[in-house]
Formats: sequence, structure tokens, C-alpha cells
Amino acid sequence: MTPSTPSRWAGTTGRMRQAYLKTRRKDDAAAQEDDAEEMVARAIIDLAMRIGETAMLSGATAAQSARLVGRVTRAFHLPAHVDATYTRIVVSYQPSFAGDPITAMRVVPAGMIDYHRLGELESLVESVQAGHLEVGEARVRLSEVRGRASQYRTWVMVLASGVMGGAFAAILGGSVGDQMVAALAAALVDLVRRPLMKFGTTPFFAQVVGAAVPTAIALGLMSARSHWPNPVWESMTPGIIVAAGMASMLAGIGLMAAASEAIEGYYLTANARTFEVFTMTGAIVLGLLVTLWLGLRVGVQGYLTPVAGFTTALTHQLFAAGVIALAFGVGCHMGPRASVVAFWLGVLLWGGYSAARTLTDSHPAASGVAAVLIGLISQLTGRKLAIPVVAMVTIGVSPLMPSLLLYRGVFTAVTGLGPDPAGTLLLRCAMTALALAVGTSFGTAVALALQRLGRLRRMRLRHRAVATGTSA
Repeated sequence: MTPSTPSRWAGTTGRMRQAYLKTRRKDDAAAQEDDAEEMVARAIIDLAMRIGETAMLSGATAAQSARLVGRVTRAFHLPAHVDATYTRIVVSYQPSFAGDPITAMRVVPAGMIDYHRLGELESLVESVQAGHLEVGEARVRLSEVRGRASQYRTWVMVLASGVMGGAFAAILGGSVGDQMVAALAAALVDLVRRPLMKFGTTPFFAQVVGAAVPTAIALGLMSARSHWPNPVWESMTPGIIVAAGMASMLAGIGLMAAASEAIEGYYLTANARTFEVFTMTGAIVLGLLVTLWLGLRVGVQGYLTPVAGFTTALTHQLFAAGVIALAFGVGCHMGPRASVVAFWLGVLLWGGYSAARTLTDSHPAASGVAAVLIGLISQLTGRKLAIPVVAMVTIGVSPLMPSLLLYRGVFTAVTGLGPDPAGTLLLRCAMTALALAVGTSFGTAVALALQRLGRLRRMRLRHRAVATGTSA
């Protein structure tokens, strides 16, 4: 080694050390920048998932919740993949090809339908998309929406259940006595189920206990007929009282939601919803049969055949359909103004259904035609009325939900009683749910196309006006 070698070595080592330290500072700065980007991405994903979870808890379908989540992530220019099922939401974002993906999952428990809160969520998402809210501000507003008290007190919800039961009895052709007793039975069902659900009873057994209430009332009516003959008892129909009294429990809305999920391509969620619907309806039939058996043990000869068809005058049907939609809207926490809209949607639905029945004898086909009308009106007026389209659609078609058909089909399948085969009833029920889902989807699609054409026409007129003004 020459005398100059150590100095060369020292110089080379110093340069290497300086280059290393410079690279390290660059790496640290890049790492800090990557950490900041990851932190922002996680905050956006968390906000979007909380919005999707709240939407699903409030009554939105998996497809609708996934769309809300996607709207939030796109508003912040975050290209994320969103997947939603009946019980969970998954969001995944990969910053780069070589980077590790950020994936988060949120399990969604069962919740109560709250369309007022869903409307506030849609307003929140629109504000985010318009750029009026940053992530932190949106989180604060979301916390306010989630923490807000229910729209109505418990006694209002119980009263709404009773009114809906009485309206169902009216639309089935029940007498005034049937309507009053059915309203009482439906209100009692709601009163019994609420504390059971509050104390952690599973929905299945809550359905069993709830179904026992109107059945026990019907057994009391049949016992009174045999022991104390009276024209009041003789004019009542136990089957109508039982069917209408269970109106708030019957799961027709779930069957329609399952059909809607299948149309949207969410087949796993559609299967889960369908299985849940038949399980909950089976719980209703179990509660009914156990109560009838207990009545037989104490000497009450109970025999119930589910009623079929609508036998009242058209004007009564129209009014009853409006009342059903209004009461169902109150039960789903729609505001007073939205509930009035729900009443007229129910009337419009039944008017369309009655008109369609003059052209076809098919109940599913007539229901689908009426649903097209509801989907069209809901999409065209929902934004102007500040009511979620899904709320207007669901509430609007509630008088034609295939709840009673499903109840009759499962009851006939279990007992073998009834004038129609169980398979026919269940097929008719499935076709009605599918017709309602297809009809509302088609009506919504037509309305969206009309709105796009209207926007294009306004843009052409605006451009023409600008061009004319420029040339002038």
C-alpha cells in the first residue's frame, strides 16, 4: 500500500458515507410521504365503510350500500374495490403494483329500517361528492347522523303497526269488527316483540311468540262463538284476523329485496335473504301451530284457513292501500311529509294494479305493471322531495308485498290445509316478488334515461343560447 492509499481510502469512504446518508434522507422522506398517503387512504376507507354500514343498517340493500361506498371513495379519487354482502362490507385499495394493498372488512349486524337516516346519509354523500366536506368533517357529520334519536317514539310505532293490521283486514274484505280486532292484534304483536328483541332474543323465537298473539285472539273468538253466541262474533273471520294481525311480521319485503339483489348480480346476498325469509315465515307458522295445539289441549277446536283474494270495493281498496303504505312508512321512520307521500304512492300503486287486472288475470303481471309506475315516479320525484328512492320504492309497493302469499304457501306446505297446492302458492309468491323487483328496476331505469335526455337537452339549449349571444 502506497502512502497515498490511506488518504484515497478515507476519501472514498467519506464520499460513500455522504452518499449513503443522502440516500437515507431521501428514503426517509419517501417513507414519510408513503405513510402520510397510507394514513389518508385508511381514513377515506374507514369513512366510506362506516357510511356503507350505516346505510345497510338503515334498510339499504347490499348493492345500494356498495354504490354509496364507491361514491365516497371516488369523490376522494381513491380507486378502491368494494364488495358487499348481506352481513359484511370489504374495501380494498392497492397504492401501486409493488405496494401492499390496504384491505378492511366491517361486519354489519342486523338493524331496524330507518329511511329518514338513510336520506341523511345520501345527503352526506352528495355533499362529499360536491367537495363541500373533507374527511374529518364528513366523519363528524356521520357521527351526528348515527347518534340522532329515532324519528318517532315507541307508542307511535306501535300505533302504526295497529293501523297497518286494520288496513290489511280491510283490503282482505274484513268487517269493521275484523279490522278493529286485527288492529289490536297487530299492535299487541309489536308490543310483545320489542322487549324480546331488546333483551337479546333471536328473531326466530321473537317471530314464534309474535305469531302466537293473533292466533290466541282468534282462538278466543272461536271459543266465544261456541259458548256465547252473538252476532258480533259470528260476523268476524278468524283467518283474516290472524293474517292481518301478523302483517308487521310477514317477510314480503325481504323476498322482494332478495329478488332485487339477484337482479343487481349479488347472488350470495339474494340466497341469504331468501333463506332468511323462509326461516322467519316458518317461525310464524310454528307459533301459529303451537298455539292451535295448545288451544286444542284446553278444549278449543281451532281451524284456520288462510284467506285469499281481495273482496272489498275498489274505493275501499285504494284507501286501505294508501293507509298500509303510510303506516309502513311510519314504521320505517319516514318523516311526516314523506309519510304523506307514501300514502299517495300506495293509492297510485293500487290504482295501477287494478287497471292492469282489467287487462290480465295474472296477479304477478299486474303487480309488475304497477311497480313500473312506482319506480318511475320515485326516481323522477325522489331528489326533489328529498326522499331516498329506495324508500319511496319499498314503501310504495308495500300493499302488494307477497307476504300473505308466502304465509299461505308455507302454512299449506306444513299442514296440508287450504284450497290451493303449496307449490302453486309459493311459485306465485316468488313470481310476485320478482315482478315487483323487475318492475321497480325497469321504472327507475326509464326515469334515469328520461333525466339524462333532459340534461342533454338543457345543455344543448344552453350552448345554443351562448352561441347566439356570442354571434350577436
